[in-house]
Amino acid sequence: MVVDKSSVEFVEDIQPPREDGISAQKHAENDADDIAVRDLKDIEVTLATITVTHKPKLFSKGMLRLWVICAFCYLCATINGYDGSLMGSLNAMDEYQKTFGLDGAGPSTGLIFIIYSLGSLAALPYSGFLSDTWGRRLTIFVGCTIILLGTGIQTAANHQPMFIAGRFILGFGAALAQAAAPVYIIEIAHPSYRGIQGGMYNNFWWVGNIIAGWTTYGCNQTLKNSWAWRTPVLVQCFLPIIVMGCVYFFPESPRWLITHDREEEAAAIFAKYHCDGDTNHPLVSLQVDEIREQMALHRVENPGWDFRELFDTRASRYRTLMVICMAFFGQWSGNNVVTSFLPAMLKTAGIQSSSTRLLLNAINPFFSLGGAIYGATLLDKLGRRKMLFYGLFGAMLSYVALTALTAESSSNPNLVYGVIVFIYLFGISFAWGWTPLQVLYPVECLENRTRAKGAGLKYIFLNIASMTNTFGISVGIGTIGWKLYLVFIGWQIVELFVVFFLFVETAGKTLEEMTDIFDAKNPVLKSLDKITYDEDGKIVNVEPATSLRGTECEGYALRWVDAAPSKGKSSKEHTDTKSRAIIRQQKLSILMNLGTTSDDLGGFVNYYAREISEAFYLGHGPVETPYTRHVLPMIRSVPSVRCAVAATAACHIANRLEDDQMKRQSLHLRLKATELLREELKGYPEGPDLTCLVCMLLLAQLDVCSGDCVEFETHLKAASTFIKQRGSDGTERGFIEQRIAWLDVMGATTSSRMPHWSPEDLAATLNKFWTPSGKREWGFDVFYCPIDLFEYIADITVLYKLEPDAIQKAILLGNAIKRWVCICDSDPRRHMVEVWRLGTLLYLIRLFRLPSGIFNTANTTTCIFHHARAIPSKTSWSYSISWPLFQAGLLLPPENSQIKAWLRNELYKNFCALGCFHQKLAIEALEQTWRSGKDRQYDLSSVDFPQRKLIL
Repeated sequence: MVVDKSSVEFVEDIQPPREDGISAQKHAENDADDIAVRDLKDIEVTLATITVTHKPKLFSKGMLRLWVICAFCYLCATINGYDGSLMGSLNAMDEYQKTFGLDGAGPSTGLIFIIYSLGSLAALPYSGFLSDTWGRRLTIFVGCTIILLGTGIQTAANHQPMFIAGRFILGFGAALAQAAAPVYIIEIAHPSYRGIQGGMYNNFWWVGNIIAGWTTYGCNQTLKNSWAWRTPVLVQCFLPIIVMGCVYFFPESPRWLITHDREEEAAAIFAKYHCDGDTNHPLVSLQVDEIREQMALHRVENPGWDFRELFDTRASRYRTLMVICMAFFGQWSGNNVVTSFLPAMLKTAGIQSSSTRLLLNAINPFFSLGGAIYGATLLDKLGRRKMLFYGLFGAMLSYVALTALTAESSSNPNLVYGVIVFIYLFGISFAWGWTPLQVLYPVECLENRTRAKGAGLKYIFLNIASMTNTFGISVGIGTIGWKLYLVFIGWQIVELFVVFFLFVETAGKTLEEMTDIFDAKNPVLKSLDKITYDEDGKIVNVEPATSLRGTECEGYALRWVDAAPSKGKSSKEHTDTKSRAIIRQQKLSILMNLGTTSDDLGGFVNYYAREISEAFYLGHGPVETPYTRHVLPMIRSVPSVRCAVAATAACHIANRLEDDQMKRQSLHLRLKATELLREELKGYPEGPDLTCLVCMLLLAQLDVCSGDCVEFETHLKAASTFIKQRGSDGTERGFIEQRIAWLDVMGATTSSRMPHWSPEDLAATLNKFWTPSGKREWGFDVFYCPIDLFEYIADITVLYKLEPDAIQKAILLGNAIKRWVCICDSDPRRHMVEVWRLGTLLYLIRLFRLPSGIFNTANTTTCIFHHARAIPSKTSWSYSISWPLFQAGLLLPPENSQIKAWLRNELYKNFCALGCFHQKLAIEALEQTWRSGKDRQYDLSSVDFPQRKLIL
């Protein structure tokens, strides 16, 4: 009978389907368009490691060229800085107010200020399209050209409507140039210096601010007609003219070139500017590969106006939240009052001379620029979160002080000097923490594929924030005066909480690590993990931000203790040395000198427990597994268990290092352990003692680990018969019973035998264990897939062995699997479960030779690989999906070489990480299938590899 298990709940992470009945198949099809693509080739040396081991000098020949390019692009950032200071200064000039009939505050002044932001908003729908279609350089050039037009109209204006029209056009052009320039810098910057080169961009905001401040001050002092304000307006176009004249002498963005199938040009640019002309430098091919692989299967045809990919997943929404927060916080932190309305602030504090106010306004940017430059040099040292938090905290304290002093300055004029000091301190603090990151941080949070659109979206919200803020200030400062500052103090406190609890750390993170961070259940804590790499790019230590000891981890049903080392610390031998060769020699020495005494084996088992925790869990979770709860404690008191665990450990390490001498030593230990376990079992003729159950499990697993499953069937059958006859009582023994059932069923999926556990036996075993909330327990160390899918696999296997022609029953099973859904609260978890669901469906299709149209085999195969690539690499999630990927691999068409290469490398990476020889056997089986062009159904492995069973 086919049982629909879609209503079953799973512990912690697997919830019952929602009432709206979302189809899992539809979910998978929708995800297929936008899942992040993982590596299509096995890159031995990661980009993060190369940028450390091959870091160029800051001012080498290639880097000097790069700095020159960046310096000219930085001039785009001066546009907003110039305008901010310009309008604040013009607002204090008598000639300007006389020309347009203004008084320095009120709605008319606010409209003139915000029309610039409205122009920027109008341009943003076009910025992403121009940048992605015609290139970053052309977009910058077009933006600067429009700036010239807007500046000319403003300069010639004699009435408000004409001046307002000029400012609208100016804002339109500024938005185009400023949306493309920071993206261009980030994409061409050297990976080792991306922080400082990207962070310096927004510092030039203050350069524009300084030029505007001193230009208006000088013109106000020397010119006594309308040219006192027209000259500073005209000067606004000089820096964009310089950018226009230089931008086409610069290289195009390498990422844009690769997007348009011009990889050779992109590689030449990387070689020239990142590697001093060395085309064979590993950094060249590594960067090209990274960009190409990230874009390989994304929706490049997605129209420029379609922003859905910024919101379509939980991770995407979190990234977009960071972008929006930076846009609003960068405008609503009180800084707009200081930069655009400083003369008005000084007037409120009691300084009536327009000349004095303009002079103080011109001096202020020098302090802020110094703070911004110093902050840019600390970005990679202190990290983004600390810079943002402490910069904002210092700014808030300064605001509190200047508010108090301004409130009392009317009765004590001498306090105005204190107001000036704290205005300058506010500028220094805010510029130190926020100016370098206002452009860099949002770009770092975004993926490559959404960077241009994300930058455009950021400017949409930035201009909305600026527009509402500027208009509100222009009205508020004229009506309530210094009390307006209290609003900003309250908002700054809110911002501090948001930064502390929601902002992730991006400093020193690779693109892959950023994906893992935003996919995590708690992105902030995940971003604070400290990851250490060796010279070959392998992770040698992960130190979580908080200890995970005693907590529930993803994919685990129970709380366990004493498994992985606290705070992710792996063995001393693994972390204290950097050389892979030295590490390998240490492992070799441990294994070669291993005797059969209790101390030798016990020490080696402890070493192995730390080693496999580092490989499988990256050193931080779960803090206990059923294996370490029930099996490892026996190594102290049961010699046979101690020897068996040591033999398993030796086998795994020998396989990982592919060392023949170590393999011979591990074989010796396996034979010794088998003998001891059999002797141990002779002493347990009666009930299912836990020691007896552990010995039976270890007997079965000894052969599984090596890949030489000569006696696996004998041991497994004996263990299954023993348990079913005598039963097991209590959750403590449930792990052993469930684990043996798993090995039995999964072993039967790639051999001709019938499972020893019937569907009824299996259901009876699995239904024994429930949580207090009524959910079936799913421990990752027991099953790699949800319990329901495991039952479906058993149903399919038994049905095929009994009735290989039962097509109608198979279709009913397939429909039940299609209807099965689960709700997961993290993207990696959801992708892993979907891989298993689709793999189970493909297993059914493969066994019963179902026509491709029944369950859309081609689409199902495509979806499973999309989901698999979205799972963070080298994690327990990616290590657990070998079986469903193997099923999909057997159905791949001959022409799909890219997916075959990825699958081959994925299985080999799993083999290298875990040492399970079955991963390597799976590669050999797939290669034979692909060469022969046909699949020998379920018995492929036992036919082609005599005396070897494939158990994934």
